[in-house]
Amino acid sequence: MDPRQPREKPSAMKVLVMTVGVIVALVLLGYFFGGK
Repeated sequence: MDPRQPREKPSAMKVLVMTVGVIVALVLLGYFFGGK
């Protein structure tokens, strides 16, 4: 068992990172295309 990798919620962290990435991408697209 590797203590550096807690096996609690590895998939949840991936989903969180992906969700944040999608939100940032949508915000940037809306800013560039809608703001200007």
